[in-house]
Amino acid sequence: MPLVETAVSDFVEEIERAEKLQDLTTIARYAPGYFEEISTDILIECEVIIREPRYPNGPLEKVIEIIQSASEVHTFVPAVTQQLLDAHRTVLERDQQVELIIGSAGLEGIRSSSMVDLSTTIGDVTYAYDEFTEPIGLVCTDDHVIVLVYDDYSTVHGIVFGSHEQFLTWCTSLYEKYRKKASIVSQTDR
Repeated sequence: MPLVETAVSDFVEEIERAEKLQDLTTIARYAPGYFEEISTDILIECEVIIREPRYPNGPLEKVIEIIQSASEVHTFVPAVTQQLLDAHRTVLERDQQVELIIGSAGLEGIRSSSMVDLSTTIGDVTYAYDEFTEPIGLVCTDDHVIVLVYDDYSTVHGIVFGSHEQFLTWCTSLYEKYRKKASIVSQTDR
C-alpha cells in the first residue's frame, strides 16, 4: 500500500507543478524577459496568483495584505490605486520604513484626479520614475518580495511572490535599479 500512496503523491505533485508552470507562463506573457534570470525551480517555490473573472481583485488584495503586515516596504509601481496608497499609509502610521516609486504616467494620473492628495497620503517617501516603465511592479518587504504584472490596461493581472534568497536578491536588485533613477516628488509637484 505505501508504494501506491507514494505513486499517487508523486502524481499529485507533478500535476501541481504543471499547474504552477502554466500560471507562470501566463504571467511571463505580460512581462517578457523579466523572469529569465530566475531558475524555474525557484519560481516553482513561489506563490502565483492570477486575476480571475470570479475574483478579479485577488492579486491586489494579496499585495495589500503583505504590505500591511510588513515593517519595511519598498515599492515600485507604474500605476497606483487608492487601496495600494492606503496600504502604504497604514505602514507609515506605525512608524515603519516605506518608499514608494511611482511611474510618471501613474503619478500624472494621480495629479489629474481629485481622488488622492499625495502630500497627506504618503508624505515624503514618494519618488517619481520618469523613464519608460515596463508592465511590472515590485514590492520588497522585510520577508517577501512580490512581482506585480500588469495588463495592457494598467490593471494587476497577476503576482509572483516568495522569500527564496535568490528571488529576494533579484527583486531587490531590480528595485534598486529603478530607485537610482527616481527623484523625490516635492511638495510643489504634488
